[in-house]
Amino acid sequence: MTIHDTEVDGAASFDANTLAKAAGATPFKRPENGQFQPSSHFRTFVFTITGDTSAVAGGDPVLAARGAWGGLFRVDLNADRETGNISLVILGDADHAAFDNVTFVDDRDTVLLAEDRGDLLHDQLNTLDSVWAYKLNREHPERNAVARFVALAQDRLAGVAGEEDNEPTGIHMSEGDSTIGGLIGTREFRTDAARLFFTQQHGENNLFEVSPLD
Repeated sequence: MTIHDTEVDGAASFDANTLAKAAGATPFKRPENGQFQPSSHFRTFVFTITGDTSAVAGGDPVLAARGAWGGLFRVDLNADRETGNISLVILGDADHAAFDNVTFVDDRDTVLLAEDRGDLLHDQLNTLDSVWAYKLNREHPERNAVARFVALAQDRLAGVAGEEDNEPTGIHMSEGDSTIGGLIGTREFRTDAARLFFTQQHGENNLFEVSPLD
């Protein structure tokens, strides 16, 4: 559903939220990143909303319930891929907030969510960014159980007041298969072939690879 076409409507600033409501679309709090679920035959898609860059909205229970802290949605398409259902899988809170990049790891039910709080939220909550692991399987006994996968520290360039904007981003697991058969969402990862990476953006912009212990 198109709510604004710059070729037709121009490039001036506009209120996307208002236009979305007028068109019957659903507005989200900063949708950021998405990925098809492995082995879902491209019928299950998850995407993050990052939410607000300030803790003010999250302090209001009504706004927090609407995604002020961020969240993860999933879209389950019907066989014709023309219709389907959307649902909120994970609702963020002050401790798990500002979800940005997302990737599946190892199996089709474990998802990693990287935070992007920004300087203001870092200062307001005295909290740096993390990468969180969740289970999505409805039948899993620990569905939506959360574990901190990475606790990001600060590098030398981002360790001064007002510059704490290191964030884990670009998190991605892949087998490196560039063929159609290797598209994310086609099959579950082969753990002996897949590799997981993320970057520590801003500051030194370091790139990390996560490897299993021998």
